[in-house]
Amino acid sequence: MSAGLVLGVDVRAAHHDVHTVHLPYSNIKLEYCKYGKHSAHSPIIALPGFLDTYHSYSLLEEHLQEYRIYALSLPCTGGSGHDTNIASDIIQLAHVVKEFIDQLGLDRVVIIGHSMSSILAAQIARLYPGKVKAFILLGPKASFEGDHMSLDYFGLIEETASHLGGDDYFPEQFIKDAINNGIYDLSSVSNSFLEREISDAKKIPAKCWVAGVKAMREASFVSLLSEITRPCLILYGDHDFFGWDAEVGGVEALILNLRKLQFNKLYKIGHAPHWEDPSECAHLIEVFLKSL
Repeated sequence: MSAGLVLGVDVRAAHHDVHTVHLPYSNIKLEYCKYGKHSAHSPIIALPGFLDTYHSYSLLEEHLQEYRIYALSLPCTGGSGHDTNIASDIIQLAHVVKEFIDQLGLDRVVIIGHSMSSILAAQIARLYPGKVKAFILLGPKASFEGDHMSLDYFGLIEETASHLGGDDYFPEQFIKDAINNGIYDLSSVSNSFLEREISDAKKIPAKCWVAGVKAMREASFVSLLSEITRPCLILYGDHDFFGWDAEVGGVEALILNLRKLQFNKLYKIGHAPHWEDPSECAHLIEVFLKSL
């Protein structure tokens, strides 16, 4: 395989600008979708939450058309390679995203991370400050330590996976519950969007679920947050039950430890503000970006 950029177009999603790139150093294929248009604005790298794909950011497209967004499917999701060693380690994932940025010749990017990927986005900003102009965290975490609800859910995933083969798939109802439970008002999100999210998750083998859980269990970087110098925006739903009350790694830890921070709480919103109110989410993102 050439060390240069190796691209392909995904014919399954002809209505979206979907590609794959081979990252030679990490030796993995990464799927991504380009939203918006090329402009003078800093490019945006959008990192989805646990087991989501690039599709997670599709609802922002119509509201941020003046910005070029590269929405990724991280390893073990979508059309990206199923390397569980990479998918189970936040720092390795950070290296993969940095290699992606380098391969596409991007610079001074804005990183958006949702849920688990909020930890990933913060670590990219910490490890590669010269590459990152700013970062945005949606439904964020600092770590899952002390978050008993999430830890119980991780245990349920591991228990369910223990009864499956590594290449087997989780039951559809389990997947529906996992996706729907984070949304405060299901009527705020279209059925077609949720059906696509469920369809994508149904294609992820059990070993990849377990790898993602391992990454989250071991992602404890609270003590390192003060090292981050890049500006940050947090968007958090008032009905997001995944993290504010966590003993160590909830949203409060981010607020207390990040040095250049803007924070917005969204009302009647759960864990996925970019799904539940993409218009307001995009507006707050644009206001933040214009303030930089």
